[in-house]
Amino acid sequence: MLGKKEPKIFFRTSSILFFLLASLLFLGAKETALAGSNYKFVTNGEEILKQGAYVIDSRPLQQCLKQSVLNARCLPVADFFGPHDRLAGFENINWLLGTVGLSGHEHILVVGDKAQERDFVAAVLFVVGQKEVSVLTRQMSSGGGFSSKLLGSGVERMKTRTNIYHGIARDKAVIFKNELARILGLNTPTVLVDGRSEREFWGAFVRGLRGGHIVGARHLSAGRLRSLVNSGEATELEKHDTVIYGHNAFEGLALLTLLRAGLNIEARVYPGGWAEWSADSKMPVDAVTYPDRGAETKSYQEIYPPDYRWVLFGMALLTGIAIATIFFIITRRWGQK
Repeated sequence: MLGKKEPKIFFRTSSILFFLLASLLFLGAKETALAGSNYKFVTNGEEILKQGAYVIDSRPLQQCLKQSVLNARCLPVADFFGPHDRLAGFENINWLLGTVGLSGHEHILVVGDKAQERDFVAAVLFVVGQKEVSVLTRQMSSGGGFSSKLLGSGVERMKTRTNIYHGIARDKAVIFKNELARILGLNTPTVLVDGRSEREFWGAFVRGLRGGHIVGARHLSAGRLRSLVNSGEATELEKHDTVIYGHNAFEGLALLTLLRAGLNIEARVYPGGWAEWSADSKMPVDAVTYPDRGAETKSYQEIYPPDYRWVLFGMALLTGIAIATIFFIITRRWGQK
């Protein structure tokens, strides 16, 4: 009798194991899907608010205070930069986020008017370890698609921390100059993308100490990336380890949002960007150009904008009339003598 029960026991045991394995695979797939959805563009801000999200307004302070999502935290782009427009370090950014009451465990909805500023703030939040970041594509100046009952005044951040930020930085999303140089030197399959304008890429327009682009970089401008996001068009970058850079940290981090939140590509960003790379003469450059130092001698039009030319002309005319009058009076009196 025992021998006849063995197949049934084996069948039941196998069924239970299969069920458990299938459940684990399902949960793993679900967790993977959720992990990919913690940084995304959204068009319906009200739906995100229903999920308990906090709102960060990236616009200048006065605009946020005038009208935003009711009780939105005002966190302008300028607050992330120190002297000489240098991006603050992780420690200072964590302190800054503590002044708007964040701990790192919240779902954040980033709103704004200028896409590049909004995307930059979203990228900073993602990199420093915010649990979930959604980016509203609608402009707040036109209401952001929110009903009037949800609109009101934003809230200025405190001067001291009201919470301690505990986010764990996503350091794998960032790559620095020396590491990038080493990777490029090893001739790895990493794809390097330059998100600046085409004229900057080819050195026709220079903003750094040199013009051109990092050796081996491909050109894919921010405008082109944004059009890919809007159209949902696939890109071959999905198949590669991708590093993107702009002119500086502000532009580079904004580009990271386009790739990660917009195209779901697990790219990394080189925050130093072209400004840092071009300043180091040891770093290899393609299509190299240099600023025109002779342009320091400015033209008349640059020194005196068109709005002031008529004023200068009038002053010159009055001066001429005054001199002629004085000359006439002196010569007349001299003639009388």
